[in-house]
Amino acid sequence: MNTLFRYALIAGMICSGLFATYADDLKVGAAAVKITPPLGIPLAGYYHERGSSGVHDDLFARAVVMEMDKIRAAIVSLDLISTRRPFVLKARELIESLIGIPLQIS
Repeated sequence: MNTLFRYALIAGMICSGLFATYADDLKVGAAAVKITPPLGIPLAGYYHERGSSGVHDDLFARAVVMEMDKIRAAIVSLDLISTRRPFVLKARELIESLIGIPLQIS
């Protein structure tokens, strides 16, 4: 069981216990999708061009979605060094259009 899934499970159990008196139903879901790039992709952090020659650990995009009293929130984690703002904004727009969680700019 991967670490994020464990945290999501623990958070869900804690939240369901904390909010049991305030809500009829707390729903928590978690998912992970492998995003490991193909071999040969350029690697960051080197002073010369270097492509990947193997996979030590797969990379994942992970998400936890919680819903209570018709309010949804999502936490998304990427196994990446960084992401650019346009990528994040586009992802937020897709999340809003696909599952209805409003876009929050921060």
